[in-house]
Amino acid sequence: MFKQTLRAAVLIAAVVPAFAGEIAPDTVLNAGNYESLKNETLGGRSLDSLLSDTQKWMVREKGLSMNLQPQWQAPGLPADLKETTDKYRGQTQLDGANNRISGYTAGIPFPDIDVADPDAAKKVVWNNYLAGPIGYTSSSGLGFALFSMERGFERKNSWLYRRLYMSGRYGTEQPTLDGGKEHYRQILYAHYPEDIRGLGTVTYRYMDGRLDDIFAYVKSVRRIRRLSGGAWFDPIGGTDLLSDEPWILSGYPGWYKDQKLVEKRWQLMPVGDPKSPGWVQNAKSKAEEYPYVETEQKPYGMPKLQWVPREVYVIEVAPPAEHYYSRKTWYCDVEYPIFHMADNYDKAGNLWKVQFLPRLWREQDTPEGKKVFGPIQTDYLINFKDSHVTVVTFVLDSWKFNDPKEKPADYVPGILAEIAAGRR
Repeated sequence: MFKQTLRAAVLIAAVVPAFAGEIAPDTVLNAGNYESLKNETLGGRSLDSLLSDTQKWMVREKGLSMNLQPQWQAPGLPADLKETTDKYRGQTQLDGANNRISGYTAGIPFPDIDVADPDAAKKVVWNNYLAGPIGYTSSSGLGFALFSMERGFERKNSWLYRRLYMSGRYGTEQPTLDGGKEHYRQILYAHYPEDIRGLGTVTYRYMDGRLDDIFAYVKSVRRIRRLSGGAWFDPIGGTDLLSDEPWILSGYPGWYKDQKLVEKRWQLMPVGDPKSPGWVQNAKSKAEEYPYVETEQKPYGMPKLQWVPREVYVIEVAPPAEHYYSRKTWYCDVEYPIFHMADNYDKAGNLWKVQFLPRLWREQDTPEGKKVFGPIQTDYLINFKDSHVTVVTFVLDSWKFNDPKEKPADYVPGILAEIAAGRR
C-alpha cells in the first residue's frame, strides 16, 4: 500500500507543476532575479503574464528595476467627476471616420467602453484627453532633469506651468467658458537657468481640431510673437520629448491617423508614492533632489517606482506620415481615464523610446474646500537610441487645483510680459 501511494505521489509530481509562490510586497524585480521570479505570482497572477515584452526586455537587458506591490488601494473617481459624467452621459457623439466629437459638455465622454466596438480605442483616448481627473484649473512649478544613462546627471531647468480648462470643467457651475470652442489655455514660463529665464508661451487649444494658437514672449526684444501651431510634434529643445508627448498624450486625438484596441489585459503599471516629496528644492545631493530617479549608478535616470497590477487597454496609435514615430503603443487604465505607459517606435519599426507616467493619487484640498486627486509625480521619457533620459519633475507642494479666481483674461499673450516684469 505504501509503495502504491508513493508511486502515485511521484506520478502526480511529474505531471503537476509545483504551486507558484506569491511574491512578497516590496520585492524588487531586476535582471538578477527575473528568471527565479517570473513563474511566481503577484496578486494571484503570474509575474510573467503581467509584463509586456518591452518591460521584460527593459528588466533583463536595460537595467530597469521594479518595486513590486500585489495591489493598489484605488481611491475611486472624484465625486464631482462621477456626477458630471452621469449628468451628461450619452450626449457625446463620435465621428469615427474623422475622429471628431460633438455634443460634449463635461465629464467622461464615453464612460461605457465595449471592447467589441470598432471605435473603442478612439473612445478610450478621448476619455483620457477630456476627462483626466485633475480639476478645471491646475498650476505647478516643474522642471526638466536630463540624464545620460552612462554618465549621469547633465542639467536641469525650471518652469512655471498653469492651465485653465475652457471646456469639460467639473466641480464648478460653469462646465464651459466660451460655448465649447476652446479646450484649454496654458502658460509655460521659464525661471531657470538664466539664459532661458523670461521665455514663455501661451497656448490656446481648440475643441474642433484646428491647430493651436501659440504666442511666445521673446525677451531679447520684449515682444510677443505668434508661432506656428503646425509644430505639434516637434522636439522640445534640449530634451528627449516631442511636443505631443508630455502626459503621454498632448496632441489632439484627431491629429493621429488611427487608434486601434489591441487587447484588454492585466499588466504591471507604475504608481507614484503618496509620501513622495516630489522634486526636492535646495537639496544637498542629486539623490535627495530626485528620490524617484536612479542618480547613483548606471543606468542613470531610470525610474525608482512601485509597480502594481492594473487592468489596461492596450492601444496602437498610427501617427501621421510626417511624424518622427512609425507607431505608438499606449496603455490606459480601465478604471480611470489615465495613461500609465507608452512605447514609441522609429520609422524602421524598432523601439526607440519608452515613457512612464506615475500618478500620486492622493487627495488634495482646493480653494473651494473640495478635494481632487493629487497630481502626476513624474514623467519619464527613456531614449534607448541615445542612451538618454528626460525626467519631467514637479514641485509637489506647489500644485494648485480648481482656483475659482482664474479666468480667461489671465491667459492672454500679454500676460507673459507682465510675468517677465514681475507684475504677476
